[in-house]
Amino acid sequence: MHLNNRFNHYPVANAEIVKALYTVALEGADPEAEWAKAVEAIKNAIRE
Repeated sequence: MHLNNRFNHYPVANAEIVKALYTVALEGADPEAEWAKAVEAIKNAIRE
């Protein structure tokens, strides 16, 4: 993976991280499960 490809996906990564934090804070969701979802979404965005 080229380094610039990673930088292009920062908005996706930031959105996923914020979504996970808010879901845990506001809905009382399981932090580990939400973090795992965020990590997978970020990985998928980078692969595309």
